[in-house]
Amino acid sequence: DNTRVTPALFTNVVGASGVFPVLLDTCALFGPVLRDVLLEAAFDGMYRPHWSHEILAELERNLRAKGKSDAYINRLGQELRNAFPDAIISFPSGLELGLTCDRKDRHVLAAAITGQCSQSASIFTAQAGRGARWGSSLPLLMVKTGMNG
Repeated sequence: DNTRVTPALFTNVVGASGVFPVLLDTCALFGPVLRDVLLEAAFDGMYRPHWSHEILAELERNLRAKGKSDAYINRLGQELRNAFPDAIISFPSGLELGLTCDRKDRHVLAAAITGQCSQSASIFTAQAGRGARWGSSLPLLMVKTGMNG
């Protein structure tokens, strides 16, 4: 039986698909390993991924700045669109202007509001303690809840 049961904990955030929407920020899509893990989980129905045109444009700029070829960038964009055709969120022009979060994050919050995403996946760098054997910083996945600026 392939019937999915939504846990009671998530009933206030799930949509018609039976899974909750999550906005994937540029940094969650940038690295190939994390991107593959997140998208495989979405493909398996664990959540419904979303991103905006602005997030994809930022992803393209960042990949290009890291030396990725136009062919790679175009193929990645096409694969994202083909695998998750309903993932794209278009928010109303000017919505981000009224938001009070950091200016660079306003487009992310505007997309989350428009897509009714109560969670977003982002990456931040936590400073590791002195003498950490893995280096001076440790990237961590952060899932933000309650997208309210």
